[in-house]
Amino acid sequence: MKTLTGIFVLLITTSLFGQIPQEGKQAAQTITGQEIKAHIRFLANDALLGRSPGTPGYKAAAAYMASQMELTGLKPGGDENSYYQQVKLETTTPKHSGSLIIKQGKEEHSMDYGKDFSLINNPIGKIGFSGDIVFGGFGIEAAKFGMKDLSSVDVKDKLVIVISRLSDEVPFEINLKYGRGNDRYRDLKKRGAKGAIVYIKPERQEGIPLERYIAYWSGTKRGIPEAGLDDFPIIFANWNTINKLFESKNYKVADYLEGKKTTAKFKLKATAELKLDLDYDKETIETPNVIGVLEGSDPQLKNEYVVYTAHLDHVGVGKPVEGDSIYNGAYDNASGSSILLEMAEAYTSMDPAPKRSIMFIALTAEEMGLLGSEYFVNFPTVPLESIVANFNTDMFLMEKGIDPVVALGKEYSEIGDYVKEVCDYMKVSTISDPLPEERIYTRSDHYNFAKKGIPALFLINDYIKPEEEGGQGNVNFVWLNSIYHSPLDNFKENADYASGVKYAQINFLTGYMVAQKEERVKWTIDFPID
Repeated sequence: MKTLTGIFVLLITTSLFGQIPQEGKQAAQTITGQEIKAHIRFLANDALLGRSPGTPGYKAAAAYMASQMELTGLKPGGDENSYYQQVKLETTTPKHSGSLIIKQGKEEHSMDYGKDFSLINNPIGKIGFSGDIVFGGFGIEAAKFGMKDLSSVDVKDKLVIVISRLSDEVPFEINLKYGRGNDRYRDLKKRGAKGAIVYIKPERQEGIPLERYIAYWSGTKRGIPEAGLDDFPIIFANWNTINKLFESKNYKVADYLEGKKTTAKFKLKATAELKLDLDYDKETIETPNVIGVLEGSDPQLKNEYVVYTAHLDHVGVGKPVEGDSIYNGAYDNASGSSILLEMAEAYTSMDPAPKRSIMFIALTAEEMGLLGSEYFVNFPTVPLESIVANFNTDMFLMEKGIDPVVALGKEYSEIGDYVKEVCDYMKVSTISDPLPEERIYTRSDHYNFAKKGIPALFLINDYIKPEEEGGQGNVNFVWLNSIYHSPLDNFKENADYASGVKYAQINFLTGYMVAQKEERVKWTIDFPID
């Protein structure tokens, strides 16, 4: 354990606004890159075989997290006075075959499952379709926000092309409700659609190997079939083929995104023939969230919680890339789990403890669809209304320094004011999402907390496009487009662990300010959402 004695470096200056408590600055200094590195070295080791939920590798990672929480001084926060909250899942690994033929005019494109297309959900049985393809835009009917995709196009008995990521121009309330996509597809099914084809926007296609997408979706372990979608295929197809459907001089997807055309004006005149034989290897598993708690020092506020989360799992063993089949998940998310432990140690070094209690959760099954966090918010180990804020650490990239930091969610709650003050103090600038088309705010565990009305912040190192940096290459951007969700995400001896320290300190100090404030942080948007 580290001591605070004699530490008066970096963080012991006066806050720009005089609000960051001195004891918080001192505790933040106990976080070290050496310990972050040591945790990642273990959690991303080949011996853990990619930490897929329910496997011996994941169980070893969970035992490691529980042991470190106990050593740090956290009390058990799981079931029956343990560090574990058991999550029961039925998992499926696809064993599919099938074909998809798309015709438009004289053009015909034949595709095979697992080579040219895959499914991003997991329906079951034999599925056949022969009929028209229509364009459904974002697939959202929300007149209150001026979105009328489904009332302006007939989707009955059709395959519907749906844009996968919502745009930055779409109101945050819509992104929060529909960002994960499944509600959109359920709406399509209710209107009589027979399936969906996911459209990946051109800016996302650039630099990302198509084969990586198809390999990931056609071979990874998943949760049970989505309720209401077990006979509704959601297809990820070769985007070069899908792009050809929008080559008409009369319409392009950009016309829709720029508000120049409604979905009804896209006359694709395209048909599809789909044949699927869908089967799975099924398994029922128990896989734990790992939870530790530091009790607050204030007699009243200790009954409220600031919650830090990081997902512990990754995708296990899959299709080989460059001869390696172990998806180690060093950045995704051994990095966040390691930083979670370092923040816990910083908090337990404090005397007195923060006013509010602090909860640390290493979550399971994020890669299967945020299932561990979904389980926690539906079956919380403390009253859900007692949770005042969530800070999520997922896939912090230590390829370079941390200035600027992307502060996802800062615009939506008062946490944004706190993180700005901390970053100003740390001499780090904050920016909004530089790739809003990726909708990253909806793609990690904080999303489930936010949907329940809990203000949530997700910080990540920047991934600005290289051309927006004056032609200078952004190594984080390059990593996301070449390494993400592949077996190449391995432990690095020479990662920029100093950036990880700064990242942990920003999360720690922001959360500490929230924990000390008498008033709870509030949303700055209308919430809840209809």
